[in-house]
Amino acid sequence: MANSRNPNSNSILQALLDLSDSGFAKQVDPIIAKISGDRKLQKDLQAKWNAHAYPEKDMVYSQLSTTQALMRLSPNACKVLIFLGIYCAQSTLIKVSYPVLEVATEIKRTALREAVRELVDCGAIRVHTKPARHEAPIYSVDPALISKGVRRQSKQTEYMAALTGGGFPKGQYLSEAFSPAQVVKCDTIRSKDADGTPVYYNAVSLISADEAKKIPEPAGTDSGERVSKKRKSAKPKSTTGAEEPQIPGQMAVEDFPEYMPDPPLEGYDDSLPPGFFALDGGVS
Repeated sequence: MANSRNPNSNSILQALLDLSDSGFAKQVDPIIAKISGDRKLQKDLQAKWNAHAYPEKDMVYSQLSTTQALMRLSPNACKVLIFLGIYCAQSTLIKVSYPVLEVATEIKRTALREAVRELVDCGAIRVHTKPARHEAPIYSVDPALISKGVRRQSKQTEYMAALTGGGFPKGQYLSEAFSPAQVVKCDTIRSKDADGTPVYYNAVSLISADEAKKIPEPAGTDSGERVSKKRKSAKPKSTTGAEEPQIPGQMAVEDFPEYMPDPPLEGYDDSLPPGFFALDGGVS
């Protein structure tokens, strides 16, 4: 979309340029001139446009491709790929060490290294940032295999629950039969690559379930510092306590009737702080 008339690839400006080229120059050219000369306005308009198409205040999901190529992976490689896909950021990036992977996947170190090598060799993942000293590598998961996103919770979820008689019987979900001993902790890191390009990824670590419950919910931080995403309702509230109106045109699951609501997130435990997931434990 970048061109000499729209060097910053701004969606709003491009739409106006297309209108101008389609015979509406008299109506939109003054607006184009205003936007073209104001970088801050372009940035603000792009942020609003992104909010319409990609809401960030919804439930997080990991979407697995139906490609038959996944069946060619070894069981260990498939297990590692699913773990990386579940906990990576929407940028596809995840920072995780071998010790954490070893405990989380229950795969021994030698076999784990072979699984990671298999995923790199076949292109399922790539090493975005190599390990340095005591820093773990940052991997990128191929979004064509597993993509991360957000989806709005709505009346559709309640409708489907009623349609299926409330879902599975109480206690039949895998997550409800878990008493976690350790949990996966995800911190979202916003930083820059060596060339100065902004980058964000999820840094994964392990902590005991008891310790996780004692940790207060962290507040957001500036660029370069760790932040933890808070669990948010579908209707965010302002600091005054009043409900903020939804941005006009923002997409919701009702806009896509072919989308089915997700089942409860495996390993998610409401008794833990946001950003923590049950990892292991015995059946209760």
